Amino acid sequence: TSFPASPPLGSLQKFSQSFSSVTSINIVHYLNTSSVQVQCYAATSPVILVSPEVVQIVDANTVYLEFGAAFSGEVVIIG
Repeated sequence: TSFPASPPLGSLQKFSQSFSSVTSINIVHYLNTSSVQVQCYAATSPVILVSPEVVQIVDANTVYLEFGAAFSGEVVIIG
């Protein structure tokens, strides 16, 4: 069995967006790939890595996030 080659690390791109007091949000990242890594950080000091209740890859340019309560922070998407 052969597997498709992964892109070289130099070809990965990063997108980030801050948001405030949302329970859900669609993030349009324009990375043109569904193979993305999604990380969310709370707008706190110190910064805390958090896991949304739902992370849905909607299409090659959109990720949907859902939180259990109003949440403020930043999402970082790498793809």
